[in-house]
Amino acid sequence: MDRRKRKSREALRKACLELVREKGFEAMTILDITTRADLNRGTFYLHFVDKYDMVEQFEKELISKIEHALLDDITEIHTLEELVHSRKLSLIKIFDCFQEDRDLLEIIFNTKGVVSFQQSLSDIAETVFEDKLNREKLKLDKHIPPELFRIVIVSLMVSIAQYWLKGDKHVSSEVMAHGFLNIMMNGPARATGLIPGVYIDIEDIFSKTQD
Repeated sequence: MDRRKRKSREALRKACLELVREKGFEAMTILDITTRADLNRGTFYLHFVDKYDMVEQFEKELISKIEHALLDDITEIHTLEELVHSRKLSLIKIFDCFQEDRDLLEIIFNTKGVVSFQQSLSDIAETVFEDKLNREKLKLDKHIPPELFRIVIVSLMVSIAQYWLKGDKHVSSEVMAHGFLNIMMNGPARATGLIPGVYIDIEDIFSKTQD
Protein backbone atom coordinates (compact mmCIF):
# COMPACT_ATOMS: atom_id res chain seq x y z
CA MET A 1 0.00 0.00 0.00
CA ASP A 2 1.44 3.36 -1.01
CA ARG A 3 1.88 6.24 1.41
CA ARG A 4 -1.21 8.20 0.29
CA LYS A 5 -3.52 5.19 0.61
CA ARG A 6 -2.05 4.32 3.99
CA LYS A 7 -2.62 7.85 5.29
CA SER A 8 -6.23 7.95 4.06
CA ARG A 9 -6.91 4.52 5.56
CA GLU A 10 -5.50 5.67 8.90
CA ALA A 11 -7.70 8.78 8.76
CA LEU A 12 -10.78 6.64 8.10
CA ARG A 13 -9.86 4.33 10.96
CA LYS A 14 -9.44 7.27 13.36
CA ALA A 15 -12.74 8.79 12.22
CA CYS A 16 -14.53 5.48 12.65
CA LEU A 17 -13.36 5.11 16.23
CA GLU A 18 -14.37 8.66 17.16
CA LEU A 19 -17.82 8.26 15.63
CA VAL A 20 -18.43 4.86 17.20
CA ARG A 21 -17.68 6.42 20.57
CA GLU A 22 -19.88 9.45 19.90
CA LYS A 23 -22.97 8.07 18.20
CA GLY A 24 -22.63 4.30 17.86
CA PHE A 25 -21.93 2.16 14.83
CA GLU A 26 -25.49 1.80 13.51
CA ALA A 27 -26.12 5.55 13.53
CA MET A 28 -22.80 6.31 11.85
CA THR A 29 -22.96 6.96 8.09
CA ILE A 30 -20.36 6.92 5.31
CA LEU A 31 -20.80 10.69 5.03
CA ASP A 32 -20.10 11.05 8.75
CA ILE A 33 -16.89 9.05 8.37
CA THR A 34 -15.57 10.87 5.32
CA THR A 35 -16.46 14.29 6.72
CA ARG A 36 -14.66 13.53 9.97
CA ALA A 37 -11.66 12.13 8.07
CA ASP A 38 -11.68 15.13 5.70
CA LEU A 39 -11.87 12.84 2.68
CA ASN A 40 -14.38 12.43 -0.12
CA ARG A 41 -16.73 9.47 -0.43
CA GLY A 42 -14.84 8.17 -3.45
CA THR A 43 -11.74 7.71 -1.30
CA PHE A 44 -13.75 5.66 1.19
CA TYR A 45 -14.99 3.35 -1.58
CA LEU A 46 -11.45 2.83 -2.82
CA HIS A 47 -10.81 1.05 0.47
CA PHE A 48 -14.16 -0.42 1.55
CA VAL A 49 -17.50 -1.54 0.13
CA ASP A 50 -19.46 -0.12 3.08
CA LYS A 51 -19.04 0.44 6.80
CA TYR A 52 -19.61 -3.25 7.55
CA ASP A 53 -16.82 -4.20 5.16
CA MET A 54 -14.64 -1.58 6.83
CA VAL A 55 -15.00 -3.19 10.25
CA GLU A 56 -14.55 -6.65 8.72
CA GLN A 57 -11.26 -5.54 7.19
CA PHE A 58 -10.14 -3.93 10.44
CA GLU A 59 -10.73 -7.21 12.25
CA LYS A 60 -8.87 -9.21 9.59
CA GLU A 61 -5.97 -6.78 9.82
CA LEU A 62 -5.61 -7.28 13.57
CA ILE A 63 -6.17 -11.03 13.42
CA SER A 64 -3.49 -11.32 10.75
CA LYS A 65 -0.96 -9.62 13.03
CA ILE A 66 -1.89 -11.93 15.90
CA GLU A 67 -1.66 -15.00 13.67
CA HIS A 68 1.86 -14.05 12.60
CA ALA A 69 2.82 -13.51 16.24
CA LEU A 70 1.57 -17.00 17.14
CA LEU A 71 3.10 -18.83 14.22
CA ASP A 72 6.34 -16.96 13.52
CA ASP A 73 9.51 -18.79 14.54
CA ILE A 74 7.55 -21.77 15.86
CA THR A 75 8.98 -25.21 15.23
CA GLU A 76 7.69 -28.62 16.20
CA ILE A 77 7.47 -28.65 19.99
CA HIS A 78 8.52 -31.74 21.95
CA THR A 79 9.08 -30.59 25.53
CA LEU A 80 7.43 -28.38 28.12
CA GLU A 81 10.47 -26.10 28.13
CA GLU A 82 10.20 -25.56 24.36
CA LEU A 83 6.49 -24.89 24.66
CA VAL A 84 6.81 -22.30 27.43
CA HIS A 85 9.76 -20.51 25.85
CA SER A 86 8.19 -20.23 22.40
CA ARG A 87 4.79 -19.22 23.75
CA LYS A 88 6.17 -16.46 25.95
CA LEU A 89 7.81 -14.85 22.92
CA SER A 90 4.57 -15.16 20.96
CA LEU A 91 2.46 -13.81 23.81
CA ILE A 92 4.67 -10.74 24.13
CA LYS A 93 4.14 -10.05 20.41
CA ILE A 94 0.37 -10.58 20.73
CA PHE A 95 0.08 -8.28 23.74
CA ASP A 96 2.16 -5.72 21.85
CA CYS A 97 -0.50 -5.92 19.11
CA PHE A 98 -3.23 -5.32 21.67
CA GLN A 99 -1.47 -2.20 22.92
CA GLU A 100 -0.45 -0.84 19.53
CA ASP A 101 -3.90 -1.44 18.01
CA ARG A 102 -6.11 -0.44 20.92
CA ASP A 103 -8.24 1.57 18.50
CA LEU A 104 -8.89 -1.50 16.33
CA LEU A 105 -9.80 -3.56 19.37
CA GLU A 106 -12.23 -0.90 20.53
CA ILE A 107 -13.86 -0.66 17.09
CA ILE A 108 -14.22 -4.45 16.84
CA PHE A 109 -15.57 -4.88 20.36
CA ASN A 110 -18.08 -2.05 19.88
CA THR A 111 -19.30 -3.24 16.48
CA LYS A 112 -18.85 -6.94 15.76
CA GLY A 113 -18.49 -7.74 19.44
CA VAL A 114 -16.18 -9.83 21.61
CA VAL A 115 -17.63 -13.14 20.38
CA SER A 116 -16.55 -12.56 16.79
CA PHE A 117 -13.02 -11.66 17.85
CA GLN A 118 -12.88 -14.64 20.19
CA GLN A 119 -13.94 -17.02 17.42
CA SER A 120 -11.24 -15.67 15.12
CA LEU A 121 -8.61 -16.23 17.82
CA SER A 122 -9.97 -19.72 18.42
CA ASP A 123 -9.49 -20.59 14.75
CA ILE A 124 -5.83 -19.53 14.98
CA ALA A 125 -5.34 -21.45 18.22
CA GLU A 126 -6.72 -24.56 16.55
CA THR A 127 -3.92 -24.37 13.98
CA VAL A 128 -1.35 -24.19 16.76
CA PHE A 129 -2.79 -27.08 18.76
CA GLU A 130 -3.50 -29.39 15.86
CA ASP A 131 -0.58 -28.66 13.53
CA LYS A 132 2.26 -27.46 15.75
CA LEU A 133 2.06 -29.23 19.11
CA ASN A 134 3.12 -32.83 19.53
CA ARG A 135 0.35 -34.04 21.85
CA GLU A 136 1.98 -37.36 22.75
CA LYS A 137 5.39 -35.96 23.63
CA LEU A 138 3.89 -33.11 25.63
CA LYS A 139 1.84 -35.71 27.53
CA LEU A 140 -1.36 -33.71 27.39
CA ASP A 141 -4.21 -35.34 29.28
CA LYS A 142 -6.02 -37.54 26.75
CA HIS A 143 -9.25 -37.16 28.72
CA ILE A 144 -9.33 -33.41 28.20
CA PRO A 145 -10.39 -32.44 24.66
CA PRO A 146 -8.09 -29.96 22.85
CA GLU A 147 -11.12 -27.71 22.36
CA LEU A 148 -11.21 -27.08 26.11
CA PHE A 149 -7.58 -25.93 26.14
CA ARG A 150 -8.34 -23.55 23.28
CA ILE A 151 -11.41 -22.14 25.02
CA VAL A 152 -9.49 -21.41 28.21
CA ILE A 153 -6.49 -19.87 26.46
CA VAL A 154 -8.51 -17.74 24.05
CA SER A 155 -10.89 -16.56 26.77
CA LEU A 156 -7.95 -15.42 28.89
CA MET A 157 -6.39 -13.59 25.93
CA VAL A 158 -9.65 -11.78 25.14
CA SER A 159 -10.07 -10.85 28.81
CA ILE A 160 -6.60 -9.33 28.78
CA ALA A 161 -7.50 -7.35 25.66
CA GLN A 162 -10.59 -6.02 27.43
CA TYR A 163 -8.54 -5.24 30.53
CA TRP A 164 -6.15 -3.13 28.50
CA LEU A 165 -8.97 -1.23 26.87
CA LYS A 166 -10.53 -0.36 30.21
CA GLY A 167 -7.42 -0.05 32.36
CA ASP A 168 -5.67 3.21 33.10
CA LYS A 169 -2.40 1.69 34.28
CA HIS A 170 0.26 0.59 31.83
CA VAL A 171 1.39 -3.02 32.18
CA SER A 172 4.16 -4.23 29.91
CA SER A 173 3.60 -7.03 27.44
CA GLU A 174 6.37 -9.07 29.08
CA VAL A 175 4.76 -8.83 32.52
CA MET A 176 1.41 -9.85 31.02
CA ALA A 177 2.98 -12.80 29.19
CA HIS A 178 4.69 -13.94 32.37
CA GLY A 179 1.45 -13.74 34.34
CA PHE A 180 -0.52 -15.46 31.58
CA LEU A 181 1.83 -18.44 31.49
CA ASN A 182 2.01 -18.74 35.27
CA ILE A 183 -1.78 -18.85 35.43
CA MET A 184 -1.86 -21.50 32.70
CA MET A 185 0.85 -23.55 34.41
CA ASN A 186 -0.62 -23.42 37.90
CA GLY A 187 -4.31 -22.73 37.39
CA PRO A 188 -6.04 -19.61 38.74
CA ALA A 189 -6.48 -20.93 42.29
CA ARG A 190 -2.83 -21.90 42.83
CA ALA A 191 -1.48 -18.90 40.91
CA THR A 192 -3.31 -16.56 43.31
CA GLY A 193 -2.40 -18.59 46.40
CA LEU A 194 -5.97 -19.70 47.15
CA ILE A 195 -4.98 -23.36 47.36
CA PRO A 196 -1.71 -24.90 48.59
CA GLY A 197 0.69 -26.80 46.39
CA VAL A 198 3.98 -26.53 44.58
CA TYR A 199 3.98 -23.31 42.57
CA ILE A 200 5.65 -23.56 39.18
CA ASP A 201 7.30 -20.32 38.12
CA ILE A 202 8.02 -20.13 34.41
CA GLU A 203 11.33 -18.42 35.19
CA ASP A 204 12.51 -21.74 36.62
CA ILE A 205 11.66 -23.37 33.31
CA PHE A 206 13.56 -20.69 31.40
CA SER A 207 16.62 -21.21 33.59
CA LYS A 208 16.61 -24.91 32.65
CA THR A 209 16.66 -24.09 28.95
CA GLN A 210 19.67 -21.84 29.49
CA ASP A 211 21.68 -24.38 31.50
